[in-house]
Amino acid sequence: MSEPSSWAATRVNPAPVRDPWLSAPRSRSQFAAVAVLVACCAYAIMLPIGIASGDYDLYGGLLIAPVLLIISLPILRRLTAKEDAWTRRVIVAGLYTKLLGAGVRYAVTFGVLGTGDAREYHASGRILGQAFRSFDFTGQAYQEEIPKLVGTPFIRLITGVVYMVSPASELSGFMVFSWLSFWGLYLFYRAFCIAIPDGNRRRYAILIFFLPSLVFWPSSIGKEAWMLLTLGIVAYGTARIFTYQRFGFPIVALGLWATAMVRPHVTLIVFLALAVGYILRPTRGSTSTVAPMRKIIGIGVLLLVGALVVGRTQSFFGVDNLDTATADQIVTDVEGQTAQGGSEFETTRPSTPLQYPGAVASVLFRPFPFEASSGTAMFAAAEGVLLVLLLCNPRRLRTLPRAFARRPYVAFSVTFAALFVYGFAALSNFGILVRQRTQVLPFVLVLAALPLARPRRRATPRPPRASINSRASSG
Repeated sequence: MSEPSSWAATRVNPAPVRDPWLSAPRSRSQFAAVAVLVACCAYAIMLPIGIASGDYDLYGGLLIAPVLLIISLPILRRLTAKEDAWTRRVIVAGLYTKLLGAGVRYAVTFGVLGTGDAREYHASGRILGQAFRSFDFTGQAYQEEIPKLVGTPFIRLITGVVYMVSPASELSGFMVFSWLSFWGLYLFYRAFCIAIPDGNRRRYAILIFFLPSLVFWPSSIGKEAWMLLTLGIVAYGTARIFTYQRFGFPIVALGLWATAMVRPHVTLIVFLALAVGYILRPTRGSTSTVAPMRKIIGIGVLLLVGALVVGRTQSFFGVDNLDTATADQIVTDVEGQTAQGGSEFETTRPSTPLQYPGAVASVLFRPFPFEASSGTAMFAAAEGVLLVLLLCNPRRLRTLPRAFARRPYVAFSVTFAALFVYGFAALSNFGILVRQRTQVLPFVLVLAALPLARPRRRATPRPPRASINSRASSG
């Protein structure tokens, strides 16, 4: 009877699915050390050049980089104390890479492109920083640079606060904003570990800290860095809510407020995604009579917050009602504003379900390789191909429907990505699209790090009953 028993044990307890990323070989473990070495070498080369040039906008930023490392490394050492050594090295290397990305972003913005929104923020921030250092927080400088406290003026205010405590140089601002976006990425990583403990955290860490778009675009003075930080706060608080940990709701409230100060429409998207995940969250202690009441109270709080978010969005766009007609008008205005410059393309607005796959491909993966006409477009096209290869893993796609229903954070990420695609499909400029896409990439990368489905195997044929009986009688 030993053979049938062994067969049954194999069927009940199948071998665990192994993911090659969970056991990092030596070559991958050295990747973090190489990233740190490259960043240090670049700094060692640029610092004497910056000092010799006498350009304060350049060497002021190079002087602030070590200060940010001195502040961050002890904090990271404490926060990652329970991580394995490989993951700790990856996270630290991610910090070095983000600061290096700030230098590259600075060089490309002013050396290749010649200008950018960062220069406007820098000019306003320098004026405000000087006023703030004199304890003048509501004077003429504030009134002129910040006519209202939403959108672009809010980033001017943040830049002024940064320059109040750091050198008022352009590269310094790039470094600090890149540093802020790093902490947003770290919060996304912590949210993934909390909400999906059996997910491939090593793969997610590599992707989120070293994906070129996330290293490059949010590494300048601007809205992308701030949005990455604040969306990371929302994601971290959401993961704590979905796993019944404390302080989840206050953290989410802070993140929603911070996103609403810059892009209220993105706040509305992330709030709707949170609501979907919260509704799908299983009720803890379902046998208790208190659990359903808690769920009802939570939904009531979400409705109240949703009303505030909708009101803020209406005020931001200057509309009385946020319905399909006004949304269509906003989309039309966005199309007209972005269909200009040298990188415009024809948009795909999903008005039917059949058009939605085209919008997904446009928002998440364009420009395609044959559409790339510049160096930055070629990098974006190569990254789009990489994302397609990462997401189109059949064994991970098979787990998605069940994960959506059983893991609220997966539902939260998928819903955010779906709504983001619908809301931003009207963008018709590759440059703007690639920058805006950094807000959704951390959510999309969750799908690339889900646990693998078990491979489909042919069922082992059960031994004939007659042969079992004959073995038993012979024994």
